[in-house]
Amino acid sequence: MPPEESSFLPRPPRLFYNWISLAGAVFTVGSVFAFFLLFGIEAFLPHSNPYVGLLVYLIAPLCFFAGIALILAGFLLATRGASAVRAMPLALGRSGKA
Repeated sequence: MPPEESSFLPRPPRLFYNWISLAGAVFTVGSVFAFFLLFGIEAFLPHSNPYVGLLVYLIAPLCFFAGIALILAGFLLATRGASAVRAMPLALGRSGKA
């Protein structure tokens, strides 16, 4: 019997099974990338724009923490939904039959 190919592939953490958490992770990673890019631009250019500092020190961290909040919200919604499904009696449709 051949081994299953899916058993050899690494699975993502359960946190990323939810679209809200995945969107938060993408938002967080993008804000970290933007922070380092804008910080490098501000650090190495001879003349800096005051709006770059606004983006680096206010907007990028705000986006980072908004992404963290989305990850936590998705995690809480997923665990609340999973616990609601576990608590549902079989007669109400947990068995998959109408």
